[in-house]
Amino acid sequence: MNDLCREAWTRVEEQAATKGMTLEPLCAENGPRVQANRALAVRLLGNLFENSVRYAGRGTITVSVDRRVDRVHVTVADEGPGVEQTDLERLFEPFFRADRSRSRKTGASGLGLMIVRRAVEAHGGSVLARHAEPHGLAVVFDLPIAS
Repeated sequence: MNDLCREAWTRVEEQAATKGMTLEPLCAENGPRVQANRALAVRLLGNLFENSVRYAGRGTITVSVDRRVDRVHVTVADEGPGVEQTDLERLFEPFFRADRSRSRKTGASGLGLMIVRRAVEAHGGSVLARHAEPHGLAVVFDLPIAS
């Protein structure tokens, strides 16, 4: 997971640095290995990091990893404003924008979190969004542990 996080972080590192954002991986250096398509796993993490940099705009992006039997549960959380409770489930819908004032011209395509969901599901996992503490957005997904 650490290698996947580092590779995905390179996609947003420069933009994050200009906003003073950092990545804090909370998994052991010799943490669990996942069984996943590398390109797809890097893409899903990269999309989560891009969203955090774009919408949180400050603070730390935290990645925590929790091994549970044959799965790894990963949480990517930011310190941004978060989203309304009623919008949490809709975040993974294509073209949905929690901030109604954004459009393709002022934001991204609205497909990033849909791609995250599809990538996780392609690995037999599930994904959900929830509020981060004390504020922000957390996306939780699971991937199979490599045998």
